[in-house]
Amino acid sequence: MGEEIERSQFSEADFARFGTALEKETALLRSWFANGELSSRQATGGFELEAWLVDRQAQPSANNVAYLEALNNPLVVPELARFNVELNGTPQTLHGDALRKMQTELQATWQTCSEAAQSLNNDLIMIGILPTVRD
Repeated sequence: MGEEIERSQFSEADFARFGTALEKETALLRSWFANGELSSRQATGGFELEAWLVDRQAQPSANNVAYLEALNNPLVVPELARFNVELNGTPQTLHGDALRKMQTELQATWQTCSEAAQSLNNDLIMIGILPTVRD
């Protein structure tokens, strides 16, 4: 993750390599589960939120390197393209007020992230596919 995908056309060999890698990773996970190697501690949850950096015309802003430097938060990392970032939450044990803690953390992180974007004449938006994006 975090690397640019150089192309959008893939060969049968590419799909075969991907399938082989996926099968290998699935087999490894299956063996960990069967051998009791996965964590048995309390259920834990968190959040991961992908966001877009956009300019004042709502066009993608390929500015995540400068943005992340200005923000300086290890829980906010680059995503697949230079105009995306990922906000991560601190893992919480899922009991009591865990959801409230996640909400509070997300609100504070989002506020800080939005301010950092605005300092670079950008905005940060939560959306899956940006309607203004062009090839």
